[in-house]
Amino acid sequence: MVIGGQGNSYVGIGTTDPCNSQAPSNCKLSVAGAIQAYEVLVNNQWSDYVFQPGYRLRPLKEVAAYIRENHHLPDIHSEAEVKQKGIGVGEMESKLLAKVEELTLHMIQAEERNTRLEQENRELQRELQEIKERIDR
Repeated sequence: MVIGGQGNSYVGIGTTDPCNSQAPSNCKLSVAGAIQAYEVLVNNQWSDYVFQPGYRLRPLKEVAAYIRENHHLPDIHSEAEVKQKGIGVGEMESKLLAKVEELTLHMIQAEERNTRLEQENRELQRELQEIKERIDR
């Protein structure tokens, strides 16, 4: 444990250099090894902004182009960034939930489109049947 000036304390487990230069500057605990917990509570921003009226849901075609160019999802850190800087559990959970919410919105749109197309197909089939019946008369 290191107690610094102005009440700054740092705890290290399995390390003699807690919150070293590779750790974020606001780090208060460093563990050199695995951490086991029954629960981790994260207080962070959440991703319900995806459901706000002004949110721009990227068309899947645009997402596909982004993935081809960048090799990762939009708004998600690249592997290189995570290896270099790490990523907070709360931030990652929020980003993953946002992607699930976006996928849910895409599925809702797809279902609405499918329902509309099925209805149009039934109407066209009915009209075609009426035309065939007129021809047969």
